[in-house]
Amino acid sequence: DHGIPRENVIIDPLVMPIGAMASAGRSVFRILNRCRDELGVNTTCGASNISFGLPLREQITHTFLAICLAHGVDAPIVNVAHSRGVILAADAIL
Repeated sequence: DHGIPRENVIIDPLVMPIGAMASAGRSVFRILNRCRDELGVNTTCGASNISFGLPLREQITHTFLAICLAHGVDAPIVNVAHSRGVILAADAIL
């Protein structure tokens, strides 16, 4: 409505920790799908937010990141030094 091209819009669904909200991951996946399919806009999210305060934090974050990539996240916020392998593997599989 304001003349901003869809490709210039990036939506962040605000990832909550699953330790505080068990449905947080599923909620993000639904939002990513809707942003892609219904709005046709780009998405981002802080992948490590999902595992805040939990044991096995890196494994949870990497699993969440891979699933987000499968749901079409365009620009995840990650520590590339730790997540590069996950991103490359997900890219090869997808």
